Amino acid sequence: LGNIFRNMVKKSYINEELSLYKRMKSTFLPLFVCMIILFTIVAAFNGKMNWFVYLILICCYTIAFAILTYFKTKSYIYAVHINEEKLTINGQIFNSKWTENVEINNLKLELKGEAQGRGHSEYVLILKSRDKKYKINSLYNWDYFKLLELFKELKMVKGEKIILDEKFLMERIEKKALDYS
Repeated sequence: LGNIFRNMVKKSYINEELSLYKRMKSTFLPLFVCMIILFTIVAAFNGKMNWFVYLILICCYTIAFAILTYFKTKSYIYAVHINEEKLTINGQIFNSKWTENVEINNLKLELKGEAQGRGHSEYVLILKSRDKKYKINSLYNWDYFKLLELFKELKMVKGEKIILDEKFLMERIEKKALDYS
């Protein structure tokens, strides 16, 4: 009965499709604004600082942040479809769309929290196959309830139980989704 139920599963988890420009803008702009404010405050309270040095520092940090943002946002997964025992993953590299089919039984699932500063974490779902690794929610813009539902569904299709560590992490993700953390 379990195998019959597993073969009938057909679900889709879809997030917003974003262009490379929108992905970079949403990631780079907040960092850039914070950096400009920080440097301006430091320059205002440090009367000895040369404005030329200030501009050079801003240019160097801007270039460094732009390069880091570019590598973080170049690849993006926006849809996952479960169809029988296959998983179809839709994403973009730069602005080129791609689709890959992976057998669910060959995947290793991992929920992971990524620290974003003191007391602040964002969560991702990592799917590992033999030769590839897929990171869902790498831009932290997926709905956490959708992410949890996808994780539970994949566990069910694989016939795996959710272990204690995963339950703990799932509780933290639910709290984050409900804005309790």
